[in-house]
Amino acid sequence: IMSIDGYAESIHQIEQLVEEQKKIQTVLRRFFPNQLLTFLQKNNITEINTGDSSELSMTVLSIDIRSFTSISEQLSPDEVFILLNNYFALVAPIIRQYGGVIMKFLGDGFTALFPENPDMAGSCGIEIQKRLKEKNIRLGNLPAIRAGIGIDNGKILLGVIGNDSRLDSVVISNTCYTAEELQAATKIYSNTIIISESIFKSLQHPENFHIRCIQEEAPVTGYTEQATIYEVYDCDTLDMQEKKQKTATYIEKALKKIKEKSYANAQTYIAKSLEIFPDDPLAQHYQKVIRETIYNL
Repeated sequence: IMSIDGYAESIHQIEQLVEEQKKIQTVLRRFFPNQLLTFLQKNNITEINTGDSSELSMTVLSIDIRSFTSISEQLSPDEVFILLNNYFALVAPIIRQYGGVIMKFLGDGFTALFPENPDMAGSCGIEIQKRLKEKNIRLGNLPAIRAGIGIDNGKILLGVIGNDSRLDSVVISNTCYTAEELQAATKIYSNTIIISESIFKSLQHPENFHIRCIQEEAPVTGYTEQATIYEVYDCDTLDMQEKKQKTATYIEKALKKIKEKSYANAQTYIAKSLEIFPDDPLAQHYQKVIRETIYNL
């Protein structure tokens, strides 16, 4: 009887250890998702070692909360974390839904990787912006959370850095930097999603998106890289979408004239655009830029 009791106790202890191991594995996956293991061609997190790396072609989505510093200054530390966790609880499942994986949380923003075609990242960005408008995540009388999104694609180097006591995953890539720059450019152009020319040309179904060019290679604009970039405006109201479609030709012609440094002609096209859509932030931005440029000539 004593032997049977001892055996039963051993079985119980083994079951407890197995259950504990499952919990540990679940927690570890929250810090190092299975998708990252796949990217590094590993079957288990125990196989991860310092220096493991893999070069991959990825679409990178960068997202950041607008005016978060001013919002957080009016909150207690506990309230800041409550607000951030409410925000991440909304957007993180959307990233997973569209096949992405969050690579790194960076305070009020993060970088996500998409191994599939860029269409998935674009659709993900649109869904995030629509859900943020619907949910109106806020605390007290403070403004609801709004975010800017930048998307680029290209080669990335994903790897593991650290030492025996502390490891971390890291992405080294100009693509990540560009995505962050595009995200920051949403402040300049007062929009929500900006994609690179590389993304625009890589879309498998561009007809599924509402897209307009918002900058051609021209030194008078605010974007540091002087690249051709595009706005995705599917998350705008139907009225705004319609007006942006009507003025798209005028905006394109204005951008070409700016590129040619024909600012007077550019000003004419911007004026025509504003007749149709007086509240267009993009046209207002270029109207100001052109006036300042002509003044300084």
